[in-house]
Amino acid sequence: MPNRNVLLLSLAMSIAACPAIAEDSKPLRALLIAGGCCHDYASQQEIICFGIQERANIRVDVYWTDNSTTAPVLPLYKKLNWAEDYDVIIHDECAADIKDPVIVNRIVKLHQKIPAVHLHCAMHSFRTGTDAWFQHLGLQSSSHGPQEPIEINFVDNKHPITATLSNWTTINEELYNNVKVLGAQSLAIGKQKIGGNNPRIDEAIVVWTNETQGARSFSTSLGHNTETVRDPRYLELITRGTLWACGKLTPEYLTPYTGENDVTFIDKNKFKAPEPMDVGQPPADATFVKVTASSTQNGHPPYHGIDGSRETRWCADGATYPQWLKFEFELPHVFTQVDIDWESRTAIYKYTVEGSMDGQTWTMLLDKSENSSGQQGPQALTGLTGLTQQTAVKFVRITGFGSNAGWCSLWNVNLQGENIGTLWPADPKGKGAFAAVQGDPYVNRGNIPPSVEKLTAEQEAAILRDVRIPDGFDATVFAAPLRSTIPYSWPLRWTGRCT
Repeated sequence: MPNRNVLLLSLAMSIAACPAIAEDSKPLRALLIAGGCCHDYASQQEIICFGIQERANIRVDVYWTDNSTTAPVLPLYKKLNWAEDYDVIIHDECAADIKDPVIVNRIVKLHQKIPAVHLHCAMHSFRTGTDAWFQHLGLQSSSHGPQEPIEINFVDNKHPITATLSNWTTINEELYNNVKVLGAQSLAIGKQKIGGNNPRIDEAIVVWTNETQGARSFSTSLGHNTETVRDPRYLELITRGTLWACGKLTPEYLTPYTGENDVTFIDKNKFKAPEPMDVGQPPADATFVKVTASSTQNGHPPYHGIDGSRETRWCADGATYPQWLKFEFELPHVFTQVDIDWESRTAIYKYTVEGSMDGQTWTMLLDKSENSSGQQGPQALTGLTGLTQQTAVKFVRITGFGSNAGWCSLWNVNLQGENIGTLWPADPKGKGAFAAVQGDPYVNRGNIPPSVEKLTAEQEAAILRDVRIPDGFDATVFAAPLRSTIPYSWPLRWTGRCT
C-alpha cells in the first residue's frame, strides 16, 4: 500500500505539471498581412511565412491580396476584433493611400498592446497626413532612391536580434530615406552608392526597434525584391526580430513550427474599391487626347500621365519591358518638344518617342534607347529617321525599354507643338468628336453604384462569421456591405415578441 500511494502521488504530480509544460511550448501566433503596390506579394508572402516557421516556433497565418494598388482592399481592418487571436502582427502592406484615420488609428491603438513587425513598404503605408503611423514605427520615411546594392552595417552587435548576424551587401535594392527619427533604436545602417551625373553615397537606418509606443515593434525597410526576401540572412533577421518583439527570443522558440496555418486570399476581382476618375473640369485651352498603354497597374491608369499632377502617375503592371504609353489626337499636329517627368528624377530611363498618322506605321522622333544619363528635361523632337518638324502626326508613342528604377512609371508628359494646348484626357472609348472623359458621378454624393447580387449560403456565413449575438437569436444578411446605399425604415408596433 505505501508503494501504491507513492505511485499515485507521482502520477498526480505529473498530470498537474502537464498544462504548464504545454503552455511553455505553445507556438506563438503571428498574422502576416501583405498586398498592395509594386511588389511580388504572391511569392513573398509564402517565402516569409515558411521562412519564419522553419526557424521559429511561430504559426504564421497569412492574409494577403493580389490588389496591386496603393489602396488595396483589406476588409480585415474594418473589424474591431481583427487581431484578438494573435501574439504579433507582421505588416507587409504597400498601402500609401489607405488614409482613413479611423482605420489607421485603430491599427495604431491596437499596437499599444500587441507587438508589431514592419517590412519594407509598410514604412510608406497609411499616409493620413499626420504622424500617427510614423510615431508607431519610430521613424518616418517618404521616398527611396534607385535600385542599387545596399551595404548593411550592424551598429549594435550586442542586441539580441543582431547578435548572430554579420554585415552583408544586398543585390539591387531600394534604400528608404529617413525624414524623422521618432523613437527608433537603430540596429543597422544602409549605404548605397548612386552613380549618374551626380554620384553620391546615401545613408539611412534600415533596421530598428521601437519601444516608445506601448508594445514592442521591429522594423526593416529592406526587402523590395523577392531574391532579397528569400536570402537566409534576411529571413533570420526578421525571424529574430519577430521573436524579440514578442519577448520570446529564446532557445525554446528557436525551433521550427511543424503545424498547420491559415491563408486568407482577398481576390482583387471580388473585392474591388471604386476608382473615381478625379479629372475635374478641362481648362479653356484643352487639347483632348485618348491615352492608352501596353499595361496598367491598378490605381495608376494611363490618363494620369497627362493630368498635370505629381500626386498621380501612370505605371505599367510589372517590371518587365518594353512598355508603352500612346497618345491619340483628334487632328494631326506638328510636335516639336517632349518633356517626360519620370517617376524617379535621378534614375536612368531608356526610351523612344515615335509618331504616326494611323497608329500602325511608326517613325522615330526621339531615340533615347541607349540613354545613360539620369538628367531629365525638355527634349527636341527632330525626326531622326525621316520625319521632320514640319510633318504632322495624330499618334505619339513613348516606349520604355528599361530603367534602374525598376518599373516603367511616369508622373506627366508634356508635348509642345503647333496648336497644342493643355493636354486633357478624352474618353478612350468615345466615338466621333473627342470629348473630355467623365468623372465618377457618384463621387460628390459619396455613393457606390449598387450592384445587387444574391449571395450563397457560404458567402452569407463568411459575412456573419464575426457577428456575435445572444443565445436563441439568428442572424441573417439584410444587405451585404457596400450594397445598402440608402437608409431604410419601417413603422413598428410592439407585440411583445422579438423577430
